[in-house]
Amino acid sequence: MLWRRFFAYLIDMLPIFSLTFAFFWFFMGYDVIFTGFLDGTIDREEFYPHRNQVRDFSALLCFIYFVIFECRGGFNTVGKSALKIKVVNKDGGNITLWQSCERNFLKFFSVAIMGLGFLYVFFNKERLFLHDKIAGTRLITLNEKPTSQEEFQ
Repeated sequence: MLWRRFFAYLIDMLPIFSLTFAFFWFFMGYDVIFTGFLDGTIDREEFYPHRNQVRDFSALLCFIYFVIFECRGGFNTVGKSALKIKVVNKDGGNITLWQSCERNFLKFFSVAIMGLGFLYVFFNKERLFLHDKIAGTRLITLNEKPTSQEEFQ
């Protein structure tokens, strides 16, 4: 399940990274800033505020994306759908908007404490990340749909 989660995250990050990159590169003049930084005409003090703006924008976009798609009953993120996993509450039902917000905010917290929230998965029987444990959520593997007509009846 850990590998599924990891690859689902990578799949989900691809469109977010692409949108953020395209927006800042083509509409915010980041191409000039970045190439200037690489060739030495722009120093770190001038570059870092722009880099932080891109980072903050992509973090906000990630938060919104995951919150919206995880708390909607019939929806799932692109990566989770592709790898047939879903976030549910402790009872196996859909998570609430509040649980989704809490879960995704705590992901940022897990990164801020040097990734310790992600290492928590190796130290508990339930194999939950810290953000899932606190938010009262977990990931499940979605069952394959039946393929024969007899199984539908």
